[in-house]
Amino acid sequence: MLFGAFGAISAARRAGRARAIGVSGDRYWKAFGLTFVLSNVATLLAWAMFLGVAYMLNSGPEADRSANTITADRLEQSIGDYGDYKAQTARRSSPHRPRAPPTPPTRSAPAPTTA
Repeated sequence: MLFGAFGAISAARRAGRARAIGVSGDRYWKAFGLTFVLSNVATLLAWAMFLGVAYMLNSGPEADRSANTITADRLEQSIGDYGDYKAQTARRSSPHRPRAPPTPPTRSAPAPTTA
């Protein structure tokens, strides 16, 4: 709609100049009207397609969101199933191998200073 106002201003100025030199300015208003109508129709079609796709994605058998609702029981079960580190490693193909504890870094004695 904002561009329609700018287009109307431009069409009015050009039609006024055309009338000032004795020529009809109707062609400017016709061009403005045609582009204004076509741009609004294209905008409405784009919104209709967007809303149609959004509706299709949020409807149908997948729209039952109860399976995705988190309840206390489901949360407790999920923590029990996935929160245990041993349970996760048991599902993997390689067994857990304990690592040797890291050795602390050794400090060298400070160099003697001569004065």
